[in-house]
Amino acid sequence: MKWHNSFYSVSYISRQHKVFINDGALVMRGKGLKYTLCGILITISIHAMAQPGMTDTTSALPPVEIQSTRLTNYHSGYNIHRIDSISMLQYGQSSLSDLLSNNGLVYIKKYGINGIGSVSLRGTSAVHTATVWNGFNLQSPMNGGADLSLFPVGFADHISLQTGGSCALFGSGAIGGSIHINNTPMFGSGLHASVSGSLGSFAWYDGNMAVTMGTKKTFTSVKAFYHQAANHFKYKLNGTGITDTMKNSGLTEYGILVGHQIALGKYQLLALNFWWQESQREIPVVLAADLGASGQDDRILRGSVEWKYMKSRVQLSIRSLLNSENQHYYKELTSIDSKNNFLNSITEAEVNIALGKLNMLNAGLNNSFEQVHSNNYAAVTSRDRGSLYISHAFHSRNNKLKTSLALREEIGAQTLWPACSGGLEVALFKGSTLHCSGSSVYRIPTMNDLFWNPGGNSDLKAEEGWTVESGLKQAFRHKGLTMEVALTLYSYKVNNWIVWLPSASIWTPQNIQKVWSRGIESEFSLNYQIKKLSIYAQAQYSYTRSTNQQAKFVGDASVGKQLLYTPEHRAAGGVRISYHNFALSYNHQYTGIRYTSSDNLEWLSAFHTGDLQLSKRISLTSIDLTTTLSLDNIWNQQYQAIAMIPMPGRSYKTSITFQFNKPLKNQIK
Repeated sequence: MKWHNSFYSVSYISRQHKVFINDGALVMRGKGLKYTLCGILITISIHAMAQPGMTDTTSALPPVEIQSTRLTNYHSGYNIHRIDSISMLQYGQSSLSDLLSNNGLVYIKKYGINGIGSVSLRGTSAVHTATVWNGFNLQSPMNGGADLSLFPVGFADHISLQTGGSCALFGSGAIGGSIHINNTPMFGSGLHASVSGSLGSFAWYDGNMAVTMGTKKTFTSVKAFYHQAANHFKYKLNGTGITDTMKNSGLTEYGILVGHQIALGKYQLLALNFWWQESQREIPVVLAADLGASGQDDRILRGSVEWKYMKSRVQLSIRSLLNSENQHYYKELTSIDSKNNFLNSITEAEVNIALGKLNMLNAGLNNSFEQVHSNNYAAVTSRDRGSLYISHAFHSRNNKLKTSLALREEIGAQTLWPACSGGLEVALFKGSTLHCSGSSVYRIPTMNDLFWNPGGNSDLKAEEGWTVESGLKQAFRHKGLTMEVALTLYSYKVNNWIVWLPSASIWTPQNIQKVWSRGIESEFSLNYQIKKLSIYAQAQYSYTRSTNQQAKFVGDASVGKQLLYTPEHRAAGGVRISYHNFALSYNHQYTGIRYTSSDNLEWLSAFHTGDLQLSKRISLTSIDLTTTLSLDNIWNQQYQAIAMIPMPGRSYKTSITFQFNKPLKNQIK
């Protein structure tokens, strides 16, 4: 990696032309090359033109995809945790919920081995975390969450976890943080193909395929998967020692993701993506009662298009997403047949401007349209909302000081104060960085909150609050050893927290809670490499105290008590040893007790789990063959993530992967 200055990272440099391409702007140097900004329209679309009489003497290389510019360039003061490529390979045949469960800063609440996977960051709920795919927030307009079990890791090229309130950057709901899933093209990479298959315990079968082709001006990728499992594992009934077999817990899912990017001339890029996925899940019977077989079918269709114009110090982007999700839930014994379908579109226009070498400005307009067809609503319901946002980033010349500021105003949803955020990073001494940030946060009510029939409450207010955090990072480097440690303190307060409560035998949502979440996050990583030996170790621990501060009714015993299913203690760690073509890794997770009653008198016990993986790679000219053996929950821990739904004990999975690589002739160097 080469560096242009403190702001711009160089992806590659042409031998003939000085062209710098980074995550925030494309910068070209040519004699006498100057540009001015001509106008900012009401829609925040900005058109940059060359000054009269000036000649462009620089040619452009095929552009490189620019991803998550707001996350990458305007995050100073916040923590971003990037999932490393080896972890993504290890979990390439799993879901995002499985991958993130190995992070001690995240709690994944999973409804059984094949059930919904929801995330909790810093004591917030699933509706308080944004899940962002290539810049689009995929939180459901119906329930406000995102089922992470429906996000295949193999569909992503890069995954990042950002902790801390970021509503000013990513909009409603990004209170606890955000998860970013990106697809990044590799122009000039040639032909790459991989095919993998696996089988394992509980009649697990899996197949994955990925083919990419990168020329100098185009990049095409096709990724597909198929999963099937019966999940008929054995478990012990609580306190009895009697063994039973899990029933009605099967899973079948499959999908395909197709992407195509093309360079249009010297300065433009067009990107197209299509995502289709289907899932049929049997829902296991809870231990308390047998209410008959039930299941849930999900169908997802997503299509996106993005156009980018990159010249001099200006990048203009216009992107649009059409997202359709159909959910069918049914329960035979009680004759429940719930059909929930929604369609939403997101259109966004934004500009990034490099203001000299030290400052960068981002501004944009977002429009979101949401429409729901559900037999649980009185009628087809829709809403249209928009937002205006602007951000600024500053890096000092010596890169020892970084600041970020952001502001967002919602239009058409509810009357809200503009969301704002600010962050600061200061390099104290060699390898040491102090960071702090503060932000206002908000979440508008979901369509279910407003229109569910019966029970919806159209008078609900938006949740609003603030967050602050501060932390210290220290890095040590010596020869082949790199070690990093980090500690962060944070505090959240959210008013008008929406809670569903019984009222005259009907459950209805109310703005009744005030939640205060505060805690500590610590991280450690070590990387040592010498010749063909590589050792990597990492660990995270989080303490989270998240309590209700306001009584919902007279005598409410939940005041001052920990929120439901929010563990105070969460930890994870692992070690990975690689030598030549062999790799051995072990990951361990600890989850503390989780309360299942608001007065904290009932809880689920804490539990430990450990996963072991051994792999061997064989290289044959342009073909790589990798075999892997995985042992999950090797200590055979009996535990429940959700009350009355047991999780499986020890299990195994074996897989084989073929990879083929054919570099492009005359590729960019």
